[in-house]
Amino acid sequence: YVRPGSRPAAPPGCAATDDAGLPIPTLVRQQLQGRTMVEVPLVQGVERIGVLYGIDADGDGRAETQVLTPAVVDWANVVSVRVAVLMRSLTPRTLLNDAGKQYDLTAGNGVAFTCNPAVANDCQFQRRVFVQTFQVRNVAGRRGAI
Repeated sequence: YVRPGSRPAAPPGCAATDDAGLPIPTLVRQQLQGRTMVEVPLVQGVERIGVLYGIDADGDGRAETQVLTPAVVDWANVVSVRVAVLMRSLTPRTLLNDAGKQYDLTAGNGVAFTCNPAVANDCQFQRRVFVQTFQVRNVAGRRGAI
């Protein structure tokens, strides 16, 4: 999951004072150490992640539609997963103003991300979206087509 800061000033929570006053969003995972779950940072600068599931409605093995949340009956028909990651620079760029720019992580199926001009420096970070679609071999829902 994505947490708002890389190095919390007062663990376990995140605050505006994290990362010397410029919190860096970070992709983290939970890892079991002994009997305790511990957060392990993986990648700094990951600001948002968007996921779409490709549904094969006609049995040909190809996704006809992409949805944010498949219905319970559609999980057996999921044949692809589209993952979009919004990365952001670790430090603001003084001459950059990203206000008004939209970053669509869900191909029009959800609300696009925009920076918040009311938050100091939020629109001065350089951002890029990286998208990849993965085929899913759904053995639980085998179909006639191979």
